[in-house]
Amino acid sequence: MSIEVGPDKNIGTSEEASAQTPESGYGFYGCLGSIILLFAVLMFMGDCGCGSTKDGPEHDETMAWVMTQQFIKDQLKAPSTAKFPWTANAVTYLGDGRYRVTAYVDSQNSFGAMIRMNFTATVKYRGDDYWVLEKLLEQP
Repeated sequence: MSIEVGPDKNIGTSEEASAQTPESGYGFYGCLGSIILLFAVLMFMGDCGCGSTKDGPEHDETMAWVMTQQFIKDQLKAPSTAKFPWTANAVTYLGDGRYRVTAYVDSQNSFGAMIRMNFTATVKYRGDDYWVLEKLLEQP
């Protein structure tokens, strides 16, 4: 059986129409792929920082503590043995990007014995993820 639109115009038969089922289109996998693509685009836009601003300073007490640990490790004979406490004894903001950090580290000396070094360090944030160690005092 044919469907005619005009003179001698054959658009299709009923067999051809029945061959085009929903399974031959995009179906479930096409819809799933579209959802995943949309999700990925939204995640990228959320992480790119487009149109967002930071609400706080680029430095804080936690970052001062982390950077101090790195500066201390650079001074040790066996930096891989360094064991710091979970948090510093004290981290004090001194203004102008400076922090005073008081804590300790347990590490091996050149003879292999574990020793504890108490210290007070002054670190400064200079911008663009750049920190400097201004002062390091070992305490008895």
